[in-house]
Amino acid sequence: MSPLPARKKYNLLYIVGPSTGGIKTHVTTLVMGMDKEKFNIYVMAYPNLIRELRGMKGVVCHEFNMDNLTNLPLLIGNMVKLYRFIYDNNIEIVHSHGFKASVMGCLMPKRSTKIIVTIHNFIDGKTSGVFHRFALNMGTRIIAKNVDLFIAVSKALARAVSSTGKTIAGSRIRVIYNGIDAASFRPVHHTDFYKKSFGYDKDNLLIGSVCRLVKGKGLDYLIESIALLKHRGIDVKLLIAGEGPYKGALIDRCKYLKLWNNVRFYGYINNITDFYNALDIFVLPTLAEGLGLSILEAMAAGKPVIATRVGGVPEIVTNLQNGILVRPGDAGAIADAIMYYVHNPRERVVHGMQGQNTVRNRFTCRSMVKQTRDIYLQVLGELV
Repeated sequence: MSPLPARKKYNLLYIVGPSTGGIKTHVTTLVMGMDKEKFNIYVMAYPNLIRELRGMKGVVCHEFNMDNLTNLPLLIGNMVKLYRFIYDNNIEIVHSHGFKASVMGCLMPKRSTKIIVTIHNFIDGKTSGVFHRFALNMGTRIIAKNVDLFIAVSKALARAVSSTGKTIAGSRIRVIYNGIDAASFRPVHHTDFYKKSFGYDKDNLLIGSVCRLVKGKGLDYLIESIALLKHRGIDVKLLIAGEGPYKGALIDRCKYLKLWNNVRFYGYINNITDFYNALDIFVLPTLAEGLGLSILEAMAAGKPVIATRVGGVPEIVTNLQNGILVRPGDAGAIADAIMYYVHNPRERVVHGMQGQNTVRNRFTCRSMVKQTRDIYLQVLGELV
């Protein structure tokens, strides 16, 4: 099949559901880096993302609330609004991010509009209520039937999508890794200044984690590992950056384990680079993960990484080469890995350098944007 003649511009719409952390960063990177000479870019998303993108040259932003797909009047209103927007602006590609956004993007597109969905995370409905599981199943069927192409941020996610039993063939799935601007996380040789800015002395060994504070991130096990290390006579400090509904439970856990002087919660941090620069070791104890953007950021900052062997994480971290992989839900394994780095400072340096190389060679924002652009042109028939 020969490619179609190149057109000057196409109309591209990003629909983004509730976005924090990785999804928000991913979409912002895409919108900022996408070819404005080739695409007129529209974004329909929640206010927190719109605030970040509004005013960007070549980007038209609209707030779009899709909080509750079971609220029938709201759902119908959103469908009408979306249909009119796609029709009035002659949208040729809809690229959705997040489950709710993907369902909305598939409900009432123009017949000729191409639908692309990026899968960022694993969806687990096993612990949900009956109605939620039903809605999840129906939404998945709608997505599977209507999407032209899926993008997964890891091979592990791609395998999960193709094995759902919802008629999603492997030929409809592409893997494009998350990318970051490594230069924004340039490592520093001396951490003293950054440690002091967070209230610590240069001799304090700082362990850090950056994530949304939800149960699935496994922070309970990281906190428990700090208690185990304290019991072994190893004094380390844990710094946790991020917000979320599980924060109160985590604070209660720290109180129960008498870790008042060992664990601090910093909430949302504007300059996350300074946070990484203060750390000696980064840990992400997540129980499920599409890829792990904070792992990439920590590696770019030259930090040794301890992470769980779940989802797409082993596609970033190679055990004892650029970090350490541990079993999920195992506080003892996390404590042992931290102890290894405590007693082997040279390995911390080597693994940190190898992590930098991993990010620079395989996980750049330029590569992510280019691969996504090429997929747009492929589904439009301009590239084969």
